[in-house]
Amino acid sequence: LFAPVLYSEHWWLYVLDKSTQEMFVLDLKNISSPSSERMEQNKFTSNILNQLLKWAGAPSILKKGSLSLLPTYINIPQQPNDFDCAVFVMKWMEMIDPTIVAGAVLTTLNNGLK
Repeated sequence: LFAPVLYSEHWWLYVLDKSTQEMFVLDLKNISSPSSERMEQNKFTSNILNQLLKWAGAPSILKKGSLSLLPTYINIPQQPNDFDCAVFVMKWMEMIDPTIVAGAVLTTLNNGLK
């Protein structure tokens, strides 16, 4: 499950692996959680993802008694500028599961042609 995020003119990507119940962050500017504000964003996002899964009939990703799922930040090369982050987020989604991205693009194009 992908959750692209735009905050303060910067994009990053949360990836939830439902089979292992792990959440990962791919972020060109931050390879670890940099602030308490970002920790709150991580908690909020894990709760939203959990609710989406529950609404879809999937089991909770949260361990019993846990309020959120803390993500693992993936160590990736840092962004050399301030304007390519969205392109990287789209490419990561394509590389992780190209069928999801291709399907979303086709759906968007088809809806636009109606």
